[in-house]
Amino acid sequence: MSHKKRKRFANFVWIIISVLAIISMIGFSLSSLFIGQ
Repeated sequence: MSHKKRKRFANFVWIIISVLAIISMIGFSLSSLFIGQ
């Protein structure tokens, strides 16, 4: 049971990392657009 919980925690961490990466990509593109104007 503890092994399954650990796997679920790893999946949760990967979801957080992917969401942060997407947010940083969007923020970078928006900042580059604002700088370009």
